[in-house]
Amino acid sequence: VYSPQDDGSEVFEVQDDTLECLQDLSRFLRRDNPETRDTFFILGRWNIVKKHLVPIILTQQDNDQLVLAAIKGAVYLTLPSESAEHTHNVATQLQYLQDFKTSFLEGNAMSVIVHLLLEPLSKFEENSMTEFDEGLVELVLVLIRNLLAVPDPQGRFIGEQGYSHKRIQD
Repeated sequence: VYSPQDDGSEVFEVQDDTLECLQDLSRFLRRDNPETRDTFFILGRWNIVKKHLVPIILTQQDNDQLVLAAIKGAVYLTLPSESAEHTHNVATQLQYLQDFKTSFLEGNAMSVIVHLLLEPLSKFEENSMTEFDEGLVELVLVLIRNLLAVPDPQGRFIGEQGYSHKRIQD
């Protein structure tokens, strides 16, 4: 939820039921019809990645449950369509995926997400990774794979450094 501030700006704040909402989001996306992708299109229209998932990742870095639930929702949202040739509104679907990708690349969200791998990967050489560590690494890698699979929009530049999507994929 965005709360208005005295200076006219808005600050993102989580609510008591945010974790449950994120879990519901993932559940709805898992059950989304692969041909119509109704849930995907509604969430894309709502711009949920930029307005909610990325802000949760950025503002709740100390709350592993919320961050992981937001990443899991993002993984489901960015999964390639199983039946792209049968899916309606392929152009709109692609636009939403490109918007999701841009939302992750514009701010520090990917830095926060990759930072989550620091501890689990430090255990790798000692062969002391837990099942949770392995799951976290897999979740982050799947999100990165999904984002890289989204074709770059033509001529768009993102980020303060001016990196283009093309350079990120190369």
